[in-house]
Amino acid sequence: FERKIAEGSLTRIYRGRWENQVVAIKTLRGILSSSAEEQFQREVAIVRRLKHPQIVSFYGASLEQGHACMVMEYTDHQSSCGFSKNLI
Repeated sequence: FERKIAEGSLTRIYRGRWENQVVAIKTLRGILSSSAEEQFQREVAIVRRLKHPQIVSFYGASLEQGHACMVMEYTDHQSSCGFSKNLI
């Protein structure tokens, strides 16, 4: 992780590096309950299928010991949810 770029009540988004490229890393705060883990897995299943020029690319996710994160394409105009590209 290089630096925090956004923060919400449930998530933090960091700028970082993965496989020699700049990425956005969305982390969920705290340790997830089993139902929250299931919800995270459903979200990952949906996000991995999204393909559109105005939606950032999804690279991967991690769920270990109740901690979760997603790795996505980084753009300078990242939205607060981390999924859509801003048209400026």
